[in-house]
Amino acid sequence: MAYLALVRHGQSEYNKTGQWTGLTDVSLTQEGIQEAHEAGVVLKEQNILFQTAFTSLLTRAQQKLHEILAVLDVQIPIVKDAALNEKDYGIYTGKNKWEIEKQVGEAEFLKIRRSWDYVPPEGESLKMVYERVVPYYEAHIVPKLKR
Repeated sequence: MAYLALVRHGQSEYNKTGQWTGLTDVSLTQEGIQEAHEAGVVLKEQNILFQTAFTSLLTRAQQKLHEILAVLDVQIPIVKDAALNEKDYGIYTGKNKWEIEKQVGEAEFLKIRRSWDYVPPEGESLKMVYERVVPYYEAHIVPKLKR
């Protein structure tokens, strides 16, 4: 049986301060590294034989992956691709989420964060993220799972 483990990066420098990170390439905090270690422990307990790892081009995702692989004590091919990058929040990137919520109100704030179709200025909607991630998944990850 094939397994696919999906793991989100841990706390980043921007997460810690409430900033929208998007495509800004920031590192994990010490807490984020500890979260990565804990994710590795949980995955190790599952006794899954991992054969390939896929990650975004962003440092925080790669840091988490490397910590997990260290806990698992495995060396496997790592495939990095921009298609797996986080959502681009456009003009909101780097700004404090909670300050933006105060400025635009709760309804607009929820559109920026979670709306399927809303495109933040100079950013991308969740639909746009789906349209880049799913084809990548179908073309590169599914075939490995089927093998």
